[in-house]
Amino acid sequence: CTNVIDALVELHQVDYKEHPDLVTLGRGDGYCERQVSGWDKRYVKAKTPNVPSFALVRQWLGKHTPADSKTCIIHNDWRFDNVILAADD
Repeated sequence: CTNVIDALVELHQVDYKEHPDLVTLGRGDGYCERQVSGWDKRYVKAKTPNVPSFALVRQWLGKHTPADSKTCIIHNDWRFDNVILAADD
């Protein structure tokens, strides 16, 4: 597990600006805002009548969305069940 985390940390340290092809891959700034607004829209679309609106929580999140701290390279589908480990390493 620590090797997997170390690899993820190394990936985050790659300076994407040094690689012209990587600069155009992502969406850049606005990640936190996209996450909050995207999840809010998905919640509204999936909400059923027996589920509360969570209006206060959703409003709070909209008003308190943190600013981006850094743009970096990430693995878009990173999770422990999506890694391949070498049996001999």
